[in-house]
Amino acid sequence: MRKLKLLFVLCLLSTYISSQNSYEFGVAIGYTNYVGDLVVPTFTFAHARPAIGLIGKSQLTTNLAVRANFLFGRLIGDDQNYQRNIKRGNRFKASIFEFSFMGEYDLLGKRRFPKNEAARQILSPYVFAGIGLIALSSSIHYGRSDNPDIAANSSQIHPAIPMGMGLRKDVANRWHLTMEWGVRLTFSDYLDGVKYSGDPNDNDAYFFGGFTVGFNIDSFVEKETQSEEKLYTHPF
Repeated sequence: MRKLKLLFVLCLLSTYISSQNSYEFGVAIGYTNYVGDLVVPTFTFAHARPAIGLIGKSQLTTNLAVRANFLFGRLIGDDQNYQRNIKRGNRFKASIFEFSFMGEYDLLGKRRFPKNEAARQILSPYVFAGIGLIALSSSIHYGRSDNPDIAANSSQIHPAIPMGMGLRKDVANRWHLTMEWGVRLTFSDYLDGVKYSGDPNDNDAYFFGGFTVGFNIDSFVEKETQSEEKLYTHPF
């Protein structure tokens, strides 16, 4: 009998926790910007290109959310743009497809979600980090026929670690805007097809920055209130 009661309590608790989740979807518009062996200096906006993305998010608590991202962008680099690299003569361009899963922490989440009230329309900063997988469709030109990277069998699929920060503004009951900037750290020096003819000890990376228009499927406060009412009407 005790085991049955414990099982009943655990079932109610799991239902209560899962019912706290609210869901959001968003469309992101921004840019991708490559940094690697074909860029001087290491960070520049000279090669930024337009990018678009889709975001699905589940709000677990007032501060914590998990999200899945799909991002499409382009990466380019050209030795001809930098005096010290002209003799090498490499260039590349690539379409990039990113699939990632992240955790997001809202620094002012408790203020944004006051108990049993509509979400406050405040400017709220957040940070995020996670894991991802990127797939490339690349076109690479080597300026010299004796370039050691020509013979390398480099993969077009790479793991990555996305991380960054953003600002969120709820603009209506179910709509919000975010401004976000982050880096994708990869475990490969071959996003640009260049390793041994560049710096073999420094992996490539790229940045994404942009704006997202999001829609809340249901509000966190509504779910919280509904679940509390349900729990109250179903005592142990």
